[in-house]
Amino acid sequence: MLPYGQMGSVLAASDELLEVEEQVSRDAQTESISAAERKIKINDNWRFNLLTTRREIDNSLDKTASQLDYTEKGEWNTVTLPHDWSIYQGFTDSDARAAQGSLPGGTGWYRKSFTLSDDMKGKNVVLQFDAVQMVSEVWINGENLGKQYLGYVTFEYDITDYLRFDGQENVIAVKAYSSRDSARWYPGAGIYGSVYLIATDKVHIPVNGVHVATVVEEDGEYIQPDFHTEPDMEALKKKSTVNVRTSIENSSENSTEVSVHSVIYSKTNPEVAKASDENIQIPAGETKKIDQLIDIQNPDLWNVDDPNLYWVKTEIVQNGEVVDTLDTRFGIRYLYLNPGSFEAPYSENNTQGGLFINGKYTKINGVCEHRDLGALGMETYQAAIDRRIRKLKDMGVNVVRCSHNPVSAEYIEAADRLGMLIFEEDLTSGCLRKTVTITTIILIKQPTERPLCLSIPPAVEQILTSDG
Repeated sequence: MLPYGQMGSVLAASDELLEVEEQVSRDAQTESISAAERKIKINDNWRFNLLTTRREIDNSLDKTASQLDYTEKGEWNTVTLPHDWSIYQGFTDSDARAAQGSLPGGTGWYRKSFTLSDDMKGKNVVLQFDAVQMVSEVWINGENLGKQYLGYVTFEYDITDYLRFDGQENVIAVKAYSSRDSARWYPGAGIYGSVYLIATDKVHIPVNGVHVATVVEEDGEYIQPDFHTEPDMEALKKKSTVNVRTSIENSSENSTEVSVHSVIYSKTNPEVAKASDENIQIPAGETKKIDQLIDIQNPDLWNVDDPNLYWVKTEIVQNGEVVDTLDTRFGIRYLYLNPGSFEAPYSENNTQGGLFINGKYTKINGVCEHRDLGALGMETYQAAIDRRIRKLKDMGVNVVRCSHNPVSAEYIEAADRLGMLIFEEDLTSGCLRKTVTITTIILIKQPTERPLCLSIPPAVEQILTSDG
């Protein structure tokens, strides 16, 4: 037995030990981030709290959990992104989401702590989310960055002005809400895609700032070919032309002069073709776009059976120094839709009408697919996506209609690499015209993530009222 009077000191020591352990745990979850890479994945050591699974949104933590100095209360756990909290819940008929697989959504909070090394000082830093389901609101160090109402799109915030250095902690806070009305299919809930910090110099290529398009010459001008004009494949197989459009953003307070160097390469050839533009003047706070027409001799064309890919390495040079570099994937293909004639009866041999890829008739064998990965829920994993596309190709499928929303960058990359056409919808029925416009704008701003999509239409079922 302990002598009377020592019990208090023992209890006090236990409390102090517990505080030390909690502090060590918090420190271990505070990630140190440096500018070793341009795009830094920050998926580890997120703290998560499922506030409620009720249908109604819960705003009770908005003024506390969003702040830098918040002390955790309730059930917080460490999770690794991507994370779909809905798939881990039990099936229920209580306040059920029957149309969403009877798995509850609700309101959840995420917090991520990190410090920044000295080489991040002076950088332009963008916080990018691949996807958050469904409605999200984001804070950095207590500063509200905004809301995103679309649970299937990539979005980002410039957080340069809010960051802390010299060993001080930074905290990203995210509130996610997935309601019973989020969808008529399984939508999941939470940050189910990856999260990145994109760190660049003040003069840089902005997010999705390089767009590569196949062009053809017509009446002395280069234009993108449409689906309804039959391409001259005999000439295009000898030489194809791409237009590399590069946006250059000057976030500094001074005007500057830069050069843009673009080198096209493939898996087998480190330099297929190249182009350079010099003495480009960019005023302070402005963005300039540069078009570079580049010829590719005897190109390896992309098709579903032989998905040849190229990349363009873009360098921005300022005062003789490379200040930004970005590699962008693309393929060269020519699509032609021949309406054919109704006079000839349909048969396997009747190829008068239909889709032609690079001059070759291609019969469409398609399926419709939602974005979830079955038992993995909405969590986005490259290996699972690759497996799915390979299985579909083994079945004879060559096009996927994405029901009813944009798919992940990982899905598009796999489709390009493995040889799958994508019929990508922007959203589903029941949406207001404003939402249609917002979604379409976001997709237009993401061309480099979708280089080989067959089409990006509204959903087949989309109905818009005249009054919006």
